[in-house]
Amino acid sequence: MNTTIDLLFKILIFPGVLFIGLLSLIIEWLERKCVAYMQSRVGPTYTGPQGILQPLADFIKLLSKEDITPRGADEFMVDLSLVLAVSLATFNLFFIPFTGQAIICFEGDLLVSILLASITAALIFILGWSYASPFTRVGALRLVMQVIGFDIVLILTALIPAIETGTLSITSISKGIWSALGSRPISIIPHYIAMVIFIIGALAEIEGDPFDIPEAKQEVVAGYLTEVSGRKLALLHLARDMMLFRAFALASAIFVGIPPKLPMLLSEAVYAIILLIETILVATLGFSIKASTSRLRIQDLLDIFWRKVLPLSLLLVLVVCMVRVII
Repeated sequence: MNTTIDLLFKILIFPGVLFIGLLSLIIEWLERKCVAYMQSRVGPTYTGPQGILQPLADFIKLLSKEDITPRGADEFMVDLSLVLAVSLATFNLFFIPFTGQAIICFEGDLLVSILLASITAALIFILGWSYASPFTRVGALRLVMQVIGFDIVLILTALIPAIETGTLSITSISKGIWSALGSRPISIIPHYIAMVIFIIGALAEIEGDPFDIPEAKQEVVAGYLTEVSGRKLALLHLARDMMLFRAFALASAIFVGIPPKLPMLLSEAVYAIILLIETILVATLGFSIKASTSRLRIQDLLDIFWRKVLPLSLLLVLVVCMVRVII
């Protein structure tokens, strides 16, 4: 009985759905404040201390707005893809070891997590394609083109800490990456180059600047978001926030990890605080990229990916494999 209650607490409260939802909204607030500061703007200030409750207020406001479905749209597919996208985005965060041990943990969960992120992006494509508007369909096609490209990069760069630690479990990687880098210091340079590429690829997957090509307002109004309103828009923004939070938390877990000399009896809350601090630092790096760059054209993005980023990722994997074999 106690085991069942403990499992329900982990799934629903900490580090479960409630914890994930609140942290996802806080990550959105951090994004808005960081980008505003870097661009000499104010950002949210009124709702809550320093405007920290503004994302929650926006979410509640959108839930109360009228939900309009344009004529010609496939309403069933829109609703289905949206519900599945939010569900998968939430479920994907169960693989992150916020308490030192993920809710769902097994050998190979790293690849499953990346696969679920790709499926979530595919569901958002289906949502955009299900509307009759040419703007939503063009935005959805752009999303597919950049996700297909950068998913390859995400897998290659995520394999680097997996190769260094000899495991495909996110929890095991986070606990062993410090020891792995300590035994092979020459891997540190390719390791952190791969981390930066992973963050860039994650931004491309969730359409963060400068990869907001599917939502380019000057070209396709708002892309696949053009016809989305009310509750659908609120849930879509929530899914996007969860995907953003998951991307930075995963980068923190597999590239930064948990210091190995921490006492084994530390509480779950302390592990969560350590990983959240690392996630905030990684997120700040990602937001710096967003604030300091302008939107790319889809042709330029694909050219950069196929001719520069993909070969560099393959080279990094080769270097790490050679170091592991030799040392």
